Amino acid sequence: MNTVSYTSFNENSKHYLENIAKTNNEILILKNSKPLFRISLVKNPEPANILKGSIIFKNDILSPIDDNWDSE
Repeated sequence: MNTVSYTSFNENSKHYLENIAKTNNEILILKNSKPLFRISLVKNPEPANILKGSIIFKNDILSPIDDNWDSE
């Protein structure tokens, strides 16, 4: 894991993020010599549409039903 100062990351963030994407390494960002952030790639990203296909329509839900209602 590489360590980077907060100021250096702030000035060159695009370079550091591209490097993380290419090498799959983590970086630790230090502020006043103390760890502040750790940046890494997401290992197993969740699918964008995790509920897709979870609802199944068995009948036509838009057509009117033929049941008569009593209002007593």
